[in-house]
Amino acid sequence: MLLRSRRACASPPRALATLTLVSATLVSTTLATSAHAQLVPQGQGYAADNLNPAERGSDFFTAESLDLRGHGRFAFGVLMGNAYRTVADRREDGGVNASIVRNQAFLYPGATFTLFERVRVAFQVPLAFFSDGNQAVMPTSSGGQAPQLGVYRAPTEQVVLGDVRLGADVRLYGAYGDRLTLALGAQAFVPTGKPDSYTGDGNPRVAPRLSAAGQMGLFQYAAQVGLHLRTRDDVAYGRDYGIGGRVGHELTAQLATGLRMANGRVVVGPELYGRKSFGDTDGISSPVEALLGGHFGLTDSLRLSAGVGAGLTKSYGAPVVRGIFGFEWVPASPPEPKEPDEDKDGVPDEVDACPKESGVASPERSKNGCPPPPSDRDGDGVPDGVDACPDVLGMRSADASKSGCLPDRDGDGIPDTKDACGEVKGVASEDPLWNGCPPDHDRDGVLDADDACPDKPGPRRADPASKRSGCPEEDTDRDGINDELDACPNEPGKPNPADPKLHGCPSAVILGGAIQIRDQVQFRTGTAEIVKSADNDATLGAVLGILQTHAEITNVRIEGHTDDQGVAAANKRLSQGRADSVKRWLVGKGIAAGRLTTAGFGQDKPLAPNDSAANRAKNRRVEFQVDSAGGSK
Repeated sequence: MLLRSRRACASPPRALATLTLVSATLVSTTLATSAHAQLVPQGQGYAADNLNPAERGSDFFTAESLDLRGHGRFAFGVLMGNAYRTVADRREDGGVNASIVRNQAFLYPGATFTLFERVRVAFQVPLAFFSDGNQAVMPTSSGGQAPQLGVYRAPTEQVVLGDVRLGADVRLYGAYGDRLTLALGAQAFVPTGKPDSYTGDGNPRVAPRLSAAGQMGLFQYAAQVGLHLRTRDDVAYGRDYGIGGRVGHELTAQLATGLRMANGRVVVGPELYGRKSFGDTDGISSPVEALLGGHFGLTDSLRLSAGVGAGLTKSYGAPVVRGIFGFEWVPASPPEPKEPDEDKDGVPDEVDACPKESGVASPERSKNGCPPPPSDRDGDGVPDGVDACPDVLGMRSADASKSGCLPDRDGDGIPDTKDACGEVKGVASEDPLWNGCPPDHDRDGVLDADDACPDKPGPRRADPASKRSGCPEEDTDRDGINDELDACPNEPGKPNPADPKLHGCPSAVILGGAIQIRDQVQFRTGTAEIVKSADNDATLGAVLGILQTHAEITNVRIEGHTDDQGVAAANKRLSQGRADSVKRWLVGKGIAAGRLTTAGFGQDKPLAPNDSAANRAKNRRVEFQVDSAGGSK
């Protein structure tokens, strides 16, 4: 049951109206009290915006210009619009109690696909990306219940989908550009929007439509009537608590006119659109709007659109003001269909004397479109049409890419008659002895593809993994070890095949943040006493020389290490003692004690598993770690 109409309510005393207003105030107060808020009914929102944009590719914002040309023609674009005060609680005097939906901005991305010059399918995905407003207390009802006061809240979400729209239209009469074109279609609304954000009904909707459009010189028009079938039928809102507008089935209409300028690339004109709810008794939910829009073609396919409009009624869904902007890609007019040409020779089948054979145009009807007689310019017996070398006397070959050419067994493009390496693919060369042979610029017998130094003669290395094959043998530091194997190519050293990282390095060298020694310091077995020998003197002397010549090295940590033979604690004491012995030796040679620290790690940091005599020998060692060195280690 609906609330009584305003006409029926006009006779009671003013006290009754006052009592009603007091009741609304009490309901609002009750809503503010959390203990009782659940007792107050909530008004249910719906898809309130009056704007339902035309499908992409139309020359207008709201009505269809029925450009259904082409087959497989695709158009897409996006509209962006903002409407101010689409839903408001209004008084009889036209004033506003509250703007329930004050601002609501939408994006309308969409696309169309045209088939058979007649059928168009389309979709749009509305997205509200900003909404605000205020709540209001007005009548509400649903499911056939009697209206009662309820709260309509502002949109609950700022970014939310609207109802996705799927459309289809079939051209019935005329064509785009004629004085009259007719089409019948429909639009289905998928309930992806949210009623509490005023972007959807919460139920599916269907909108069948009949469209008409046409052009007469510079004048263009489009009109559309349809039904908006909704599965809801309830009170939307009320005015002064009388009968409110209803959310239900509607009659819709759009009319647009415009002037075509700049050879049709610019269309400017007004549009009028609205809807009438069948259950609306006082026009509250039957909005009507007017809009002035312009559509501007930047290129044959790219189009910008802009418009501004306003509601002509104070109905729900008709905003005070609306702005809209669009960007679309609409393919230019499809080309006229080509005449059939089965052999694709450019001569239409209708006048082609040889429609199944690609040929050439000829003024003689009997030869028009037929292949020309075979020619053989080089006289080698291979017709030019199948001669891969029509100007070179050659030989017929089963390989079409070589037929009529001189033989080339290795396929390098150099005829065997001039190829010095006829069995091996090569490159052209001015030297007859190398023409057609693989490149070897330095003539060292190592082909450039395998030569690490293609411009310097050098021997081939036996090791396939060598990166110096074809390079000259060099020994920069003259220590008898080639640079490619020398870990210290700029410092004379001695061979150390067991440790490639020190092969060719002096007895001591700064490497990897440490002073690396080629030979280990030898101690008397089980003691920290350094064995007096030429080898020890050479090793420690090399370390001494580095410390003397590198003043930037300010802190060297001498580390002692043992294998796992014996007791761990004893091994640690032994390693500490040996590190201390090395420090005393260096201090005794003039190195400042403050530059040296010691640490004994015993068996805690092996270099290799202690599973063999050789590995245990590796683990018995002294290391010199550079802790600080001016700018580098």
